[in-house]
Amino acid sequence: NADGETVPGYGWKAGTSMAAPQVAGAVALVRSLRPDASAEEVENLIRETARDAPEGETFHGAGHLDLRRLVKRAR
Repeated sequence: NADGETVPGYGWKAGTSMAAPQVAGAVALVRSLRPDASAEEVENLIRETARDAPEGETFHGAGHLDLRRLVKRAR
């Protein structure tokens, strides 16, 4: 705050440190459904099922994960 004290709370964050755990979880989900899939196949599934980010790529990279679409496609 203005007095220099730390105030716990939640806030908006962006970047690879926020995206990496989500993508790692998505990879694990795909691998559980398709254990023989190659890394390239998993990456393609994630890219193909991602939704466009509303504000573009500046803060959202190539898009937002869509786990419902990902699971449907991976089955």
